[in-house]
Amino acid sequence: LTAPRRNPTLWIGSYSGALLSQTINIPPGEHRTKIPCQIGAGGSPAFLKSPIINISALDNEGNPVSPPAAVWHDDTRKKKGKVKRKERDVLMNESDLQSNDYLVVAAEKSILILKLPSQNSYARQKVFDNTYYLKSQVLTLEGWGICMACVSIMGYLSFYTLPQLKPLVNLPWFDPKDSRSQRTKPSTSNSH
Repeated sequence: LTAPRRNPTLWIGSYSGALLSQTINIPPGEHRTKIPCQIGAGGSPAFLKSPIINISALDNEGNPVSPPAAVWHDDTRKKKGKVKRKERDVLMNESDLQSNDYLVVAAEKSILILKLPSQNSYARQKVFDNTYYLKSQVLTLEGWGICMACVSIMGYLSFYTLPQLKPLVNLPWFDPKDSRSQRTKPSTSNSH
């Protein structure tokens, strides 16, 4: 008996708060040049009632899942034995395909953790009525580990544990009168 094959999934978050999943069916290696990829609905849509601002994936231990290092390459496109940089092989661990992962979905008014592949709700954190989140990011912070950082319109920076979403700290970050400029400031996964 073999474990079912898990397929890549594209997660789409909308401004209206809809969360959709699209499963991508990729044919086995030897058939990729003959059979096209197929995309289909990956489950029931979820609705968070406010715009989705961030979607992140965590592995079964709560660590951020990094994207594959590279994409599959087409042997028919090789020229003089060289492979283009963006056409290298994907390196995937078979255990990664069997694990139960988490999906972290941050919307302006709530944060939702889904258990994958079942897509059942694992944890939820709602925002107070008089505020909403401008930005959110999954970060690794020294001393706290992996957490979710959220900047609210009221000028507070909130941190939550992952995947449980327990509040860690809520700090004043900026003057609420300056919230318009906070929307345009870039943020990275390197805590900058």
